[in-house]
Amino acid sequence: MGLARNDTPLHELPLAAILVDEKLEPSYLSREARRICRRWSGDAERSGRLPRAIETPLRRWLEGAAESGGRITLEHPQQPNLRLRVEVGSTAQPSRRHRHHLLVLAPVGEDRSDGEET
Repeated sequence: MGLARNDTPLHELPLAAILVDEKLEPSYLSREARRICRRWSGDAERSGRLPRAIETPLRRWLEGAAESGGRITLEHPQQPNLRLRVEVGSTAQPSRRHRHHLLVLAPVGEDRSDGEET
């Protein structure tokens, strides 16, 4: 039995995925991840970086995490109604210096345009 063919490019799927290096600099953002990052960004955010409201708590969490992966829920520092669940998958590198992380973002309690609440 074969897999069904899907012509949708990965970046167009409604999965909010980001691939970051050890400095949390993104090398890949899906379309949905870009949408979420715009919502979490301040006016003076640095281009090509995660929004500070995501990067700062994520960096603290990663520095204290003994495991290479897990889940963290973030609250936006200026917009208390914005919450975000971040699933973190990390490459199994012997050194933290060369580790890459796959981040999957999911808004918590946000109304979606299709009327379904997440």
